Amino acid sequence: MNENEFDIIVVGASFAGMSFVRNLPRNSNLKILVVDAKVAIGATVESTGLITEHTRRLFSGFFDIDQYITNKITTIGVITTDFEECFFSKQPTPWIYQTDTKKLIQSLASNLPPNVTVWPDTFYLENDKPDDFGWMNITLTKQGKNVNLKTKFLIGADGGNSRVAKINNLDENKKFLFGIEEVYFGKINLGPNPNETIYHFWFGEFSLGYGGWLSSTIIEGRPAFRIGLAKKIGDSKDSKKILQQFTTILLQKKIITIENQDNSSCGTYGSNIPIGGPLQKFYCTGVMLIGDAAGFCGAFSADGIKGAVISGIESAKIVSTYLSCKLPDNSILKSLHTRMNAHHNVITYYKKQIFYRFVWDIMRSNRTFRQMFKIIKKEKEGFLKQFCDSKEKGKGLIFVVLKLRNIPSLILYAFYLLIDLFKSKSVKNTD
Repeated sequence: MNENEFDIIVVGASFAGMSFVRNLPRNSNLKILVVDAKVAIGATVESTGLITEHTRRLFSGFFDIDQYITNKITTIGVITTDFEECFFSKQPTPWIYQTDTKKLIQSLASNLPPNVTVWPDTFYLENDKPDDFGWMNITLTKQGKNVNLKTKFLIGADGGNSRVAKINNLDENKKFLFGIEEVYFGKINLGPNPNETIYHFWFGEFSLGYGGWLSSTIIEGRPAFRIGLAKKIGDSKDSKKILQQFTTILLQKKIITIENQDNSSCGTYGSNIPIGGPLQKFYCTGVMLIGDAAGFCGAFSADGIKGAVISGIESAKIVSTYLSCKLPDNSILKSLHTRMNAHHNVITYYKKQIFYRFVWDIMRSNRTFRQMFKIIKKEKEGFLKQFCDSKEKGKGLIFVVLKLRNIPSLILYAFYLLIDLFKSKSVKNTD
């Protein structure tokens, strides 16, 4: 094989791309190139770094993940729209973990087998269709210079706005949240055990679209915390300003303490989060999308890395089989959704989120958010359990709250939803 020829080229060196590479058969002698647009792998981070227990177990099968875990989270805290009332739901063992994301990604891309080459500061431009021998031409820009290569298979692990999808006429993500997060040296003062808690703030009218989050971490050996929020992509222009207002409110209410006298952060991160569900046309001859590029992502805590790792693991098996065939068999590529769903129905879970997003987007008033808060607070003992089950065992929020004692509250909640929906349509008609 010539130096400009590779069996597989992977576009994207984050969780999906590196999970794919690390799960290819070690004795296959496949020649692999990983390219990433960042100047250095892990130079910027577009993830909160939260992983579920299931994701931790998957990581442990091919990588020493535990050394990058900073906090084991057993509790979720939910805070109302006025930032005054909250409830906590806890389980005995961790359900998600906070990681040192930058170091984790850097380590995933290091100490790779000799048959794997990584090129940072390299942009994927385009590719053509495979020739009669299965080779396709790939054009990249490496450190500002065009490079022409050949490959037998192209993996698009290049995030929610995938260029690989666009060039190869595959489905593209259309619906996004924009997430922005800042990291501060300091501590969280809310609840009995902040180091084991992730906090979800229901903003309501303060900032419609999603909400805010807060979690403890460790940065450079020092106590720190991550504070962030997400907005619908069309309403994201003021995200930075709203995040500053959010941080100020938490400081005023003494929910957080920042070490730096000028209240400056030690890092700001932002990215688009696909929320439209798994894409159907995620492959074609010689090409496959994985991770966020394929819509394997959700809006809830730790959903993105989970989809990235599972799709990376399963696509590695699929592509190895595909390349061993004498003739291209796209039915092998099609099996990715089925293989992923064997991991506690993760594809079904992502599809369910589309409904949850629909309901969340209808809510426009603090009154509606407060009513939902009251209902879930009644079921707080089962809230976190269902949250884990919805990710790991398939049980959803509806089954937790749909009880006879909650029927009057649910009817009132539905009434408030209808009012919000009517007001929303009236505003659109006026515009």
